[in-house]
Amino acid sequence: MSRIAFGGYELLERIGDGGMAEVFRARVRGHHGFAKIVAIKRIRPQYAGDRDFIAMFIDEANIAVRLNHANIAKIYDLGRVGDQYYIAMEHVHGRDLKTIFTRCAKTRGPMPIPEACYVAMKLCDGLDYAHARRDLHGESLQLVHRDISLHNVLLSFDGEVKIIDFGVAKALGRMSRTRTGTIKGKLAYMSPEQMRGLPVDGRSDIFAAGIVMYEMLAGRRLFMSKSPRETIQRIRSGKVVPLRTYNQRIPAALERIVLKALSVHPDDRFQTAGALGNELHRFAFFHRQQCSRSRIASWLRAEFHTELVDENARLDRFKAIQPTPLPGPLPQADDAAPEPEVVATKVGWAPAPNRAGVCYR
Repeated sequence: MSRIAFGGYELLERIGDGGMAEVFRARVRGHHGFAKIVAIKRIRPQYAGDRDFIAMFIDEANIAVRLNHANIAKIYDLGRVGDQYYIAMEHVHGRDLKTIFTRCAKTRGPMPIPEACYVAMKLCDGLDYAHARRDLHGESLQLVHRDISLHNVLLSFDGEVKIIDFGVAKALGRMSRTRTGTIKGKLAYMSPEQMRGLPVDGRSDIFAAGIVMYEMLAGRRLFMSKSPRETIQRIRSGKVVPLRTYNQRIPAALERIVLKALSVHPDDRFQTAGALGNELHRFAFFHRQQCSRSRIASWLRAEFHTELVDENARLDRFKAIQPTPLPGPLPQADDAAPEPEVVATKVGWAPAPNRAGVCYR
């Protein structure tokens, strides 16, 4: 299997490809044969000359690295190799909710209610933690993710729920600002206030979480339409087809929770992600819709059994590759190319967790 040296990492295979970055399954290389699997998000070279973008990228990575919660994928390292900035992230062996949503829509309909509620509760736990984070002086960071969607919530084959991509998050009061007029986030998951370019707080993420809950339970997209204009009109109108129109198994109590999270006016929503999570906990308990990490793991492994067998075999082959020892010359993707410059722009480091794989789409 080919490997490409990238600073202190070996890129093993590309697992995600977006407009601004590529994501690779990679391995940390160290002394005495030390090796650990991580995910590397590598920013495309054309963004290297955009000072505003890079300033925002570094600024917000410094915030994201402070987040240490079981339901938020960790960021270990921020750096630059040549003209390419990168983030080293926790490597989650599983699937994102968009992939799970698509699979369920093709095979079985909406996600089971207990599993959907469990995922939503863990999503709320992670958001509540991030929204409440404070700096060293005790001042609120006022952190808002701004891009909660099916794509940015991962489920591991061990039953863990992880929020990813705080790279578009924005902490109010930071020196590096999003350009005037720029709207961050996926259009079909924006809150009405975010859509209008108004100031947002954690309640905007609650609205997006409401969309994610609706889509998991209904088995179909909520606001997504054929044109961006129609999508915007749907969000601004606040009109939501009752969940039980698509899934009659959903209790009225759960539908009320989702609709409250989807209120057009922020004051009418749950005021914190913790309040939404608590309401979901109460619903699951009193309606006997409780779930667990092990149940999520069993369900996900069954849904993706064939792919999981193949992926585990591929990961075993990666683990069997002897890492290039350090110090010493690193293998090059192109033998004629010079050794890339490595600039230590690191914002933090923690030992990588024992994960087997990742899915970032």
